[in-house]
Amino acid sequence: MQDVTETAEPLLDIWPYVEAISPADLEGYEAQFEFVEHVYRDASSRFDQVLVPTNKAEVFLVIVVDLKAVKVYGHHLLNLPELYNIA
Repeated sequence: MQDVTETAEPLLDIWPYVEAISPADLEGYEAQFEFVEHVYRDASSRFDQVLVPTNKAEVFLVIVVDLKAVKVYGHHLLNLPELYNIA
């Protein structure tokens, strides 16, 4: 994965997708709609992972964008403290 936060151009508006995500998928966290924290691109340049911050530090809503199809592929809640067992 390559950090392309500074150079990535938005291909589509992800915010309607983010707004439609079920609260159950967010596990009690709230997505922050002001900005995108980071954008990472896979080695094949097929997908971008767009990290939207939540109301808790180090917990992100990851929106996966298919760059070839120019559509949202899906999403995932990335909880780094839980994943790495850190406080």
